[in-house]
Amino acid sequence: MSQMSKALRTLFPQVNMRKILLVSLFLFGIFFRIGSTYLFPQPFVFDEWDYDDIARDIIAKKEYQTISAYNAYRTVGYPIILAAVYYFFGRENQLAWVTLQAILDTMVAIFLFIIARRIFTSQVPAWMAFFIYLINPFTMPYVGLRLTEIMAIFFLVLVFLLNFQFLATKDPKLIVFLGFALGYLPQVRPSFMLFCLTFMIFLIHKIGKVMEDSKYKKNIVLILFLVFFSLPLGFNLFRNLKYYHRFSFSTADNVFIKELYISLFMEREYGTDLPPEVNMIHQEYSLAPDKEQIANKYKQLIIENVKKDPSKFVLDRFKKIWYIWEKHQIFPYINLQDSRLISCIYWTNIGFLMMGLLGFFLYCKDKIISRKKNWWFIYFSGFLFIYLSLVHSLTHASERFSIPAYPFIALFAAYAIWRILGRKSKTSFPHD
Repeated sequence: MSQMSKALRTLFPQVNMRKILLVSLFLFGIFFRIGSTYLFPQPFVFDEWDYDDIARDIIAKKEYQTISAYNAYRTVGYPIILAAVYYFFGRENQLAWVTLQAILDTMVAIFLFIIARRIFTSQVPAWMAFFIYLINPFTMPYVGLRLTEIMAIFFLVLVFLLNFQFLATKDPKLIVFLGFALGYLPQVRPSFMLFCLTFMIFLIHKIGKVMEDSKYKKNIVLILFLVFFSLPLGFNLFRNLKYYHRFSFSTADNVFIKELYISLFMEREYGTDLPPEVNMIHQEYSLAPDKEQIANKYKQLIIENVKKDPSKFVLDRFKKIWYIWEKHQIFPYINLQDSRLISCIYWTNIGFLMMGLLGFFLYCKDKIISRKKNWWFIYFSGFLFIYLSLVHSLTHASERFSIPAYPFIALFAAYAIWRILGRKSKTSFPHD
């Protein structure tokens, strides 16, 4: 590759080989994802119905007004984007929304490349992170599903990238996009609300520091950030007031109570048969006209259940922390039921996680020695893994819940591979 890149630069001295390679791989990533969607089709079921219902209602056609109380535990961040695709290309045009998600997921690989170039001392692990995420089998299957995983990944990684750019350039325009992306993430995945509020507090502190040379400019930037962070919250507020007459920036239902109750009877989401207690709450929780009353009812049931065996409750939380990081299958619905394939997927994922964890600790060690900047990236990367583990230990522990963290696993896995190879790779990657 080294000789080839040198030869090409000799023949075409004005051509930026790195950009050509990035664009080529970007297009490959898009078509690879679209192709895999049609090679391994998944059914249109369960959660997809809910997002589709809300999207159809948003585009305001009479035959699409199918909004129901069953959707009171959903937010509108993802359905709004889905509705836009439906409006311009039609609901039955599967290729339209699949292409959008394929583009967004492939853009995440580009984002990781840019971030890795900033935090690592070599472009080699940056290219590795790009390649690993481009072909990883864990996030790609969600491109062909009307679920929130791809959109959550996109906004999460975008937040980290924009924060790097803002802290480096102090450009007030970036704070507008950063604030909006940070506010939009919990509208796609409500479980990220506390994570985003924590990040918001950090950014308010940072804005005060990077803009300390001008108090007027600092106040303007801070106001812009808070306004654009709050803007996406208005989407759900409007919907909740219109349909459920509730003042809530997140879901109309108290999802925390619902998920915690379900977690008492579902140790993990594995299998199709639901316990009767879970069927019961699914049938009555969102349909109840008095949201406070139904939440209090199940709150009392939770307390009674925990009091019976508090040690089991605590032990189950630790089990669930592990369960969400396991992967027994790569598609959420239909998979080949081959024990060897399941075992291969499971141990590939374990190896991927271990390599990512090793890379994180190696990067922390190197960071301490070099005393370089951008410590916030280590703090929030580590916080992300801890946060997802703790929050979803209080749920039914679906293996899907950890998917948004997989870009960061790819990033640190690349660093681990580079360090294991002794940083002596002689591969010459294209550059400017």
